Amino acid sequence: FVPLLLLLFTSFISARMLFMPSLPSPHAFFKQCFEGFKDGLLWATLGMGLCTVPLTLTFYPSVYAYVYSTTDPYSVPNWMGLVTGLFSVLVSQMIVCLYGYFKGLVGEQVKEGGEGKRNSRVWHMLPVQKKEYKGEILGYKEALFAHLTNPEGFLLLGGYLIIYWMSGMMNESYYNMKPVVPSVRNVFGQLALVDFLQYAAHRLEHIAPTWIYVASHKPHHRHHNPNLFQAFDGSVADTVLMILVPLLGTSVIMGELGAKVTVWEYMTFGSLYSSHLCLIHSNTPHRFDLLHRLVGVGTSWDHHVHHSMFKYNYGHLFMWWDWVGGTYRDGGEKFN
Repeated sequence: FVPLLLLLFTSFISARMLFMPSLPSPHAFFKQCFEGFKDGLLWATLGMGLCTVPLTLTFYPSVYAYVYSTTDPYSVPNWMGLVTGLFSVLVSQMIVCLYGYFKGLVGEQVKEGGEGKRNSRVWHMLPVQKKEYKGEILGYKEALFAHLTNPEGFLLLGGYLIIYWMSGMMNESYYNMKPVVPSVRNVFGQLALVDFLQYAAHRLEHIAPTWIYVASHKPHHRHHNPNLFQAFDGSVADTVLMILVPLLGTSVIMGELGAKVTVWEYMTFGSLYSSHLCLIHSNTPHRFDLLHRLVGVGTSWDHHVHHSMFKYNYGHLFMWWDWVGGTYRDGGEKFN
């Protein structure tokens, strides 16, 4: 564990050094080391927090026994797995919303005298796009309520999960409630696969006949300068084509590949997936975006390129598919 922790913090410190325009002075070097340490600490804390439910229930047998009133996983009814999964995503969204509140991702621009006021002082608090925000500026409570009650978002996603799970059509391994710690391989495999399918669907929506684009994805693109709470604000058709179909394809393909994905791995995947979609729509970058940018994980810079230019950066979780497809444009360079 300790070597992994050291590797994590070294990675974030190295990322900061690589983006410096010149060799730092000793004072600047140690300052960047400290900032890199904070980047890594925030990343690790936020990442572990998003996976709170599956990690807690698999690491601590006493918590598992308390929640399900049994230590026998085969006596836990199937519907409890569904409820736990939905609760896991809800918890991860609550953490993202709290993170957004304390960072000021949604109220970074507030009404004062009819004009937007910007009070950010450091790079990870400055707007990704320097152009004036032209959308309706909502207070945090109003934006949060709209996010959680958006019919194209969690209501539709929740309905899909309830129907798919209760139909019994998912792979048998999903219904095994044995508390096994999620496998990094299966979680990462799901994230990479769903992002590839979503990249393909996203690109097809943009090159499809105009009437399909207008009916599906165009409503989401009214947000030229989006914020964290607008990730799922689009249309029913867009959610079905670009989120539900890739999700369904991911579970089917993982089963066909012989991956015995457990309910805990599915929860972890769902929590990370839904949270990252929100984070890349943030109107301010994140401290950990410097490392993400180096390894090809999608950043708020990258996704704002797509919302401002439309024909680049179709990926969400990763930029790998854009690299291969020749559709990548560096958001860090575009927005300086």
